[in-house]
Amino acid sequence: MACAQQQDDFYLAPGYRITLAVDNSVDLSLIVLDIDGLPHQTSIDAGNWTINGKDSSQLDPSEGKFRTSLAIISGTYTAPHTVPKVNPVAVAFSFQPTAGSKTKETVVCNITIVERSNNFQISGRRGSEDSFELDDRFSAPAVRNMLAHAAVAGSELMVNVGAMQAGGAGGGVKTHSNGTMVLTIAGTSTGHFNWTLPGSSATTVMLTVAGGSGSDMYSTGDCLPHGDNHCTPTPTHGYTQITSYDPKTGEVGGRFQGTVVKLDNNGRPSTYASASGSFQVTLQALGGLHP
Repeated sequence: MACAQQQDDFYLAPGYRITLAVDNSVDLSLIVLDIDGLPHQTSIDAGNWTINGKDSSQLDPSEGKFRTSLAIISGTYTAPHTVPKVNPVAVAFSFQPTAGSKTKETVVCNITIVERSNNFQISGRRGSEDSFELDDRFSAPAVRNMLAHAAVAGSELMVNVGAMQAGGAGGGVKTHSNGTMVLTIAGTSTGHFNWTLPGSSATTVMLTVAGGSGSDMYSTGDCLPHGDNHCTPTPTHGYTQITSYDPKTGEVGGRFQGTVVKLDNNGRPSTYASASGSFQVTLQALGGLHP
């Protein structure tokens, strides 16, 4: 899941505006983009996190929880059990970019808490962003299962979510656009799975944004260095997590976040972006089996 792109190429990953289901968590970290637009962590050794303008120690449980990691530039926000009165929740990090600097930077991530959601967001350079949410509250069960579903294939869980439209009508941030996400997870039980290259089993993410000007595709499969005919295949940095699975109902939920790479018109990796998302889908039998 991403936070705001600010000036000087500092931003909170995974983006400026994200959606998070109740009881779910998102890892936030200060990112600086290098000259090639690749997000990477920076070495700020002091800073201050606030949530809705409050220090994390002052948070009411109804606003969620925040835990700072050993590295001050990262932390984890956990949504409350119910949708909070102040929504979205503004998580901010203020810091001085260089030692002795008189300039203070503040980056913000606005987190909208929902009951449940299938969503993803992509935050690129200079704050460009696409955000999509499948609001299934107004859809019949058959339609929901068609737009968002999962299946087990061998040792992998396959999650497909399509026709994602913010608020149940219209498009994402880009007018009349829609998005799809396809997740492959190298496991079928709750757990944390780092992104890998395709093989006998793999954990990958593929995001597609389609609009009037064409479509953009983002992947976790990179090849370095870019533009080299003999580049080395490598996965981008990120993970997918299965957070819940109910064997009685077949409902499975989880989230993903990390760095994705945009593919050009020839299918070659070109530029990087931060991405995050979550899924809450029902398993459909494949070969008559559930995990």
